[in-house]
Amino acid sequence: MFNQYNIIQQQKIKFHPSFLSFTFPYQNVIFESEVKLDKVKVLEKYLPPDAAPLIGRWIDYFKCEFKISRNRGSKFGDYRAPHLGKGHRISVNYDLNPYAFLVTTVHEFAHLHTWNEHKQKAKPHGTEWKNNFKKMMQPFF
Repeated sequence: MFNQYNIIQQQKIKFHPSFLSFTFPYQNVIFESEVKLDKVKVLEKYLPPDAAPLIGRWIDYFKCEFKISRNRGSKFGDYRAPHLGKGHRISVNYDLNPYAFLVTTVHEFAHLHTWNEHKQKAKPHGTEWKNNFKKMMQPFF
């Protein structure tokens, strides 16, 4: 039986002193405490194991609600921008293979990052999104 998991950011973060000198800062964030172990353990069930800690850090860094959802035949994942008091929301289908789950997750985080940078001014899969997606995939190669 499928159980739906909600993984919600709960950690405070502080920034590495050189944080502002990087255009892609996600690997330069130092957390006051490590990503909650249970979050990483849940993610390891769906992602390649080495990818789970970084995705857990992104959930915390971007302060987003991350939901592992039921299968939706029309899409693998979804990003929702902040609206009416709700923050960033990402959902990914639970039944994807680990690599499809990873690519879909990074795809949705690229939408989130592009929204943070450009709001509604960037096209959903435009140049800005493509550049962010390439940068965000890099740690997994």
